[in-house]
Amino acid sequence: MRLARIGAAAMLAMAVGSGLTALPALAQTDDLTARSRALAMEFQDKLRAQLMGALKTGGPLLALDVCQKAAPAIAQEVGARAGATIWRTSLKARNPRGTPDAWERSVLQRFAARRAAGEDPATIETSAQTATGFRYMKAIPMAEPCAQCHGTNVAPEVAAKIAALYPQDQATGFVPGELRGAVSITWPTQH
Repeated sequence: MRLARIGAAAMLAMAVGSGLTALPALAQTDDLTARSRALAMEFQDKLRAQLMGALKTGGPLLALDVCQKAAPAIAQEVGARAGATIWRTSLKARNPRGTPDAWERSVLQRFAARRAAGEDPATIETSAQTATGFRYMKAIPMAEPCAQCHGTNVAPEVAAKIAALYPQDQATGFVPGELRGAVSITWPTQH
């Protein structure tokens, strides 16, 4: 009986000890998640501002040019300043460079299930430590203005420009409120 108590006490001490060593890793995860959330918001805010400006001044044809050129440049600038890599991905990608890798595909499928269960896509996010580094994804909900280029009823001149810019486009047929894709952020292993 005494040996059983000693064994249980030793196991409890090991469990507490291992939990204490996990605290710094948990704090780092929380920190990187918060930093990722801020980067995703900064990227989306900067891109949204440019897209809305283009829609107001030149309509969806100009917005396509902004999206094609400005989105990668904004992602590069925001990511480089922070020391992370930022891009957009989707199960229905417009640009083949936005095709999800295996981890992103799995996350996007879980995001879609969460959306189907009624969760607001504006609040859906996840993060994880992976072999390639710390990874974070934030869902991108389909907004009403985006329907002009990603919706179910894209104007013929817009569809023609999409086909010219993105011959392998799969990113139409969305309705507002639907999960459009996600911002994906990777922090190198040393963070």
